[in-house]
Amino acid sequence: MKQLKKVFAFGDSILKGAVLEDGPRVKYTLLQKGFLEQCKEALGIELVNHARFGSTIATGRTVFDRHVSSMQPEDIALLEFGGNDCDFPWVKVGKNPDYPKVPHTPLSEFSKFYAGLIRDCRERGIIPVMLSLPPLVSRRFYHFVTRDLTKGEKVSVLNWMGNVIEFISNWHIQYNLEIFHLSRTLDVPLINLSTPFLIRPDFSAYICRDGIHPNAFGHRLMAEAVLAQWPFER
Repeated sequence: MKQLKKVFAFGDSILKGAVLEDGPRVKYTLLQKGFLEQCKEALGIELVNHARFGSTIATGRTVFDRHVSSMQPEDIALLEFGGNDCDFPWVKVGKNPDYPKVPHTPLSEFSKFYAGLIRDCRERGIIPVMLSLPPLVSRRFYHFVTRDLTKGEKVSVLNWMGNVIEFISNWHIQYNLEIFHLSRTLDVPLINLSTPFLIRPDFSAYICRDGIHPNAFGHRLMAEAVLAQWPFER
């Protein structure tokens, strides 16, 4: 294979390297060396990170279209989506017990958008590589996203979930499984970021107090996973 030119990363705040600081305030900061920066140094690659906070697959597509003119054939598009797509507007859920169980991006749309992005990469000679999702900690995530709701609204959210807090991680798992499915059916290289967490007896030690963003230790796990599974010659 020819020497790879650049890696362009598209995804959300996990790919960006965001972590939630400890303390009473909700404040996200960027790690000085998130897992992508660690991989950049270890692999000796050029990396351009276009990840954005809150990005869904639709947002990612917009960002991709904005920057694709700067990419060349045989550049790599590193893709990480799904964590925001499977999420719900929790404040609206708390205020409306009859809110439909429709996430930000329904699964069928997520799959269609993702497949389209992969197709467009290949049509331009760009090599897509997918990342699976780190797991989330349901109970921690529930308490975090309902922190500003009233007691009654928190109860409404819990009732809406069928009094099963794992409802949150179940939705997350659906989207992660779809990522694996797309990788297999479209023959796209995939780097598994899920298993390195799940094999730990308590993977929550690697996740921030919001229940979803890996902390600095989690980023080290992800860096090790990328380096171990990097699908190109080094």
